[in-house]
Amino acid sequence: MNRWRSNGFKVVALLIGIVCVAVPAVVGQNADKSAPQGLAINTEADEDNPHSVPMKGQQGSYRIYYNRKKDEKDGGKIDLYVATWSKTKKAWAAEELVGPQVESKGDDSCCFVTQYGAYPQTIWFATTKSAANPRFDLYGAVRDLPPSSSGEHRVFSGVRALTTVDTEAEDETHPWITKDLKSMYFTRGNKDKARIAVATRKTIEGPRGFEEPKIIDELPEGYCHATLTPDGATMYLQGPREGGGTALYRTRKTGSLWGKPSALKNLNHPEAKWDGSPNLSRDGASLYFSSDRPGGKGGLDIYVIPVANIKSD
Repeated sequence: MNRWRSNGFKVVALLIGIVCVAVPAVVGQNADKSAPQGLAINTEADEDNPHSVPMKGQQGSYRIYYNRKKDEKDGGKIDLYVATWSKTKKAWAAEELVGPQVESKGDDSCCFVTQYGAYPQTIWFATTKSAANPRFDLYGAVRDLPPSSSGEHRVFSGVRALTTVDTEAEDETHPWITKDLKSMYFTRGNKDKARIAVATRKTIEGPRGFEEPKIIDELPEGYCHATLTPDGATMYLQGPREGGGTALYRTRKTGSLWGKPSALKNLNHPEAKWDGSPNLSRDGASLYFSSDRPGGKGGLDIYVIPVANIKSD
């Protein structure tokens, strides 16, 4: 199974995070605050595919979406979770599944979600939809209303496949929507054959309306999971690690073309097999990613680092 599908499941109480400079809600187990910090939501199971969503009118508070996978003895299903960090309380709220409309009998994986507190709110996510379907497709849904008077979150509804983007023969995963909501970068294919594609739309029509996607030809096979800065000029992605495994890279656009990806030399851990699943905060100031490096809670864990502290080859 591909690493971007590799996630873990374990129902636990979330730890209280501590605030580090420019890196909120982390465990703080690393004394070097310029180094990646593990999030307090990490467990002995795998956490993967982080996605940070700011909360409108609550500066410094955010929701983070991520994957866990049930133990193989329990079926090994991948689920999509969300947890909320409150800056004022300096604590995590209990994690929860994303919701019954998004959850399926298959694997529900990586997602992109528009700002929390601004409605309608849209989610794009990858799912196999049924346990019998081995391929991931991209779907979208909308949450029209804010939480109820009791504080309960409304569900996403109107789940629909992105029929102009999805294919029968390949996986479509890792959606990333640009600031104007008119371009979607995503991964097509799997393992070493994965490529980054982009689909555009002329008008905003909920989660759909994208035209036929195009592969970004200048980025080689095996490079995928794009996340872009707000100006759209810099991309972080994952790609093959020298000697085997997966590493984090960065590329910049010149004109209409992306340059050769450069490895993030002070971010990729020499003892890790997997440094991947990059995700920029919406302001582009922090990079979240997953890693199996030593010193974590176990398996894949989610880390965050200020972008200003990242160096590339």
